[in-house]
Amino acid sequence: QLQGGNDKLTPEESDAWTIGFVFQPNPQFSFSLDYWSYEITNNIGVIGETAIFGDTAKYSNLFVRCSAAPVARKLTIPGCAQVPPGDPLAYIVNTNLNLGDTETTGLDFAFNFNPAATQYGRFSLNWRGTYITKYEFQVEPGGRWFNPVGNYNAEFGGSVLRFKSVVALGWEQNAWSGNLIYNYQSGYRDQNSGV
Repeated sequence: QLQGGNDKLTPEESDAWTIGFVFQPNPQFSFSLDYWSYEITNNIGVIGETAIFGDTAKYSNLFVRCSAAPVARKLTIPGCAQVPPGDPLAYIVNTNLNLGDTETTGLDFAFNFNPAATQYGRFSLNWRGTYITKYEFQVEPGGRWFNPVGNYNAEFGGSVLRFKSVVALGWEQNAWSGNLIYNYQSGYRDQNSGV
């Protein structure tokens, strides 16, 4: 593989906005909710050898035969030092490219409860989380949109979890303190779950 930079790249650009509120009726209790939206155009990344070899017709321009390889590079490829009959593959070009766009939206929330101290100590309860309402991306400009939310996606290299949250129950008493923390992540459908 030929990997690395690419002087023909155009810069990534993004537009983002968020709107939300914080509700705090007293010093002990607060709740916040934010809705956010991000759009990234001209994502920079690599297509990957799996995709390149998976559609040789579409990515034929990324295959370099021994006869077309630069002389200096050809000397470093054992199979191309002397071009054998049939003109074998020297390497694939897997450098950074502009791969398309990404659009994602979601909600962030936070709940905090910190009541006054008691004879048994000071307790606190905090809950924070993120819920993804949309995550779609393209692997090439103007190409098909993929949705990895809750589903394994080979083009993404995994999945996007719909919901994540952390609940923390805290306690303090003089020089002592303790926390009970619960992390939650929603599941996803694996690529071979139907097998």
